[in-house]
This record gives sequence, C-alpha cells and structure tokens, in this order.
Amino acid sequence: TYRNRSSLLGDIINSDPWFVGQENFGYNNLPGDSGNEGYSYPAFLASTANRTPIIYVGANDGMLHAFDANTGVEKFAYIPNDVIPNLPLLTDPNYIHNHHYYVDGSPKAAPAYFGATPSWHTVLVDTTGAGGSAVFALDVTAPDSFSTSDVLWEDTNATTGLSDLGTDIGQASIVRLANGDWGAIFGNGYNSADGHAVLYIVNVADGSLIAALDAGDPAPPLRRPPAHTPRPPRTPPHLHGRLEDRALVRPRREPTLAAEVVEPPQHRAGRVVGGLRRPLLQLRATAVGECRAPPGAPA
Repeated sequence: TYRNRSSLLGDIINSDPWFVGQENFGYNNLPGDSGNEGYSYPAFLASTANRTPIIYVGANDGMLHAFDANTGVEKFAYIPNDVIPNLPLLTDPNYIHNHHYYVDGSPKAAPAYFGATPSWHTVLVDTTGAGGSAVFALDVTAPDSFSTSDVLWEDTNATTGLSDLGTDIGQASIVRLANGDWGAIFGNGYNSADGHAVLYIVNVADGSLIAALDAGDPAPPLRRPPAHTPRPPRTPPHLHGRLEDRALVRPRREPTLAAEVVEPPQHRAGRVVGGLRRPLLQLRATAVGECRAPPGAPA
C-alpha cells in the first residue's frame, strides 16, 4: 500500500531557491592572455546570454529541481546518491507522521574556469542539508541539454579527507583560489564524527580535497542545530526610514558603546520587500560615549 499524494512536488523547508540567468560576475578583469581566463570571459557571457533562466531549489522528495523561471515548467531534476536509500520511505502511508529530509540544502551557482582544456562553466553546488551528509556539484551551463555528463561530483563523509563531514546546512561558495585554481568552500556542519568545526576547500571540477581547516573541538560540540534560534531584535520605530541616526547602547556590565546607523546608498529606495517595509541598515562603530537616546527619539 502506498500513501496518497496531492502533489508531485515534495515539501520545501530549508532550501532557498537560487536563480541562474545572465549574471555578469566581472571576471573579465581577471588576468589572461588571448583565449585564457579573463580574456575569454566576455565570450562566455555572450554564449550564455540567451540560455533559459532557471530557478533551482531542493525538496524533500529527494530531488534538486530546475524550473524554467519564465514558465514554471520543470527542466530537469537530480537525485543525489546519498538520499537514494531513503527514497522508499516516501511511499509509507504514515509518512505524514514520519517526515524525512532529503535535498534540504540551499543551492548556489557561479562561473568557474576549469577543464583539460580550460573553459568557463556555470557550476551549481548544493548540500543535502538535514537530509544527509553530502555535497554535490552540477554543471548547469546549458540547462536545456543537461545530462548525466554534467554531474561533476558528490562528496560524503566517505570521501577521502572529508571524514568529518556532517549534516551540512550551510551554503557553499564557488571561488577562485590564490594559485588560480577554482574551488568550492563549505563547512562540515553538525553531527560530524569528531564534533569538530571544519572548513573544507575542494576542487570545483572533481570534488577532491584541497584543504581541511580544522578549528578543533568547540564547546559544546556541534552535535545538532539549536531547537530554536531567537529572532534578532527589531529596529526601534524612531529609526525606521531614517537615512542616518545615532543609537547609543550600554551592554550590561560592559563599557558603553556607540554605533552609527547608516542606510547603504544602494538601498535608499525600494525598501518594500514581500509587502513589508523593512529598513536596510549597516552598523558602523564610532566612539565610546554616554548612553542617551538618539535625537528625536520618543522618551
């Protein structure tokens, strides 16, 4: 007996969608002679200018989904090896009472330059999040013709050098390293074998380990995420919509601190997000002083 389902798409809980279209990362400023890295980046932009824009998101049906951003039609989906053993659980009639996570991490995509004959690619890296202990990478340069050859790698705690990879709920970064190679950087997450905090750097082309930066054994050990993360304090009403103001704060049993609240210039307009008016602020330390209310603040 299989459970009844009202939707083909599984629940999406912790995976944040990532859009890939015609983004310019400015890598034409990288060094390179004719045909090489910086020089060839404009040609790469031209070749991908008309590709289908895609929204990538992980779901707890075992798949990373790729949806056409214009139509919502699914282009393809990828199932990481790490979650395959748990796929039969989705058919359980009591699944609603025994929910499982699968591809729960947030994907991230960016250009990278690699290959036997180096060239530009758009690489997407994602994690299984709460669904397992895996990080994987796909070549999504041409989403309309995605195939098995575009699956670059999948790392788990069984991969050489990554034995301390746990439940990775973070988001990877795709970067150019100081030696000119390209890598993916991610933390090891919770529930690792040794409970250490480790930052991994792997080769973006094949997932092989470049470096593991072990911060040692934290206290308490990173065994599981906190059951509840408190919401950050709300911005006081007298600061909403103000271009610049001064807030002086006296931490308990600590020296008096001063902070200047400045709204970044690029965000001074269009601050309505999701129907909610949200001030976008930076905090910049200024000087130590008396604890007093900002000018114009209510008593």
